[in-house]
Amino acid sequence: MVLNNQAALATLLKMVVVRSNVVIVQEGHLGAGDACIWDMNGEIVAQGTPFTECVVTAEFDRAIFEKENWIDRREVPVELVEQILSAAQAYTR
Repeated sequence: MVLNNQAALATLLKMVVVRSNVVIVQEGHLGAGDACIWDMNGEIVAQGTPFTECVVTAEFDRAIFEKENWIDRREVPVELVEQILSAAQAYTR
């Protein structure tokens, strides 16, 4: 479910999403969990092996970072705005 959320954010906000979920921390190690990079279409372009220490990289055309790709705020589904509001309110309690 979490991975789907990242793909949705990449698609909705038209941005590259890089996520690393470190669940194991040991001295002298990078950590282990899951790691992915999504493109602006919500497609995974690089993925690590879950619970394995690794470095995940991807290359993108520089041009996508030099122009605005975001969508108009009026295109964001109301349900998503409500979910974000609900999560923010729960977090501040």
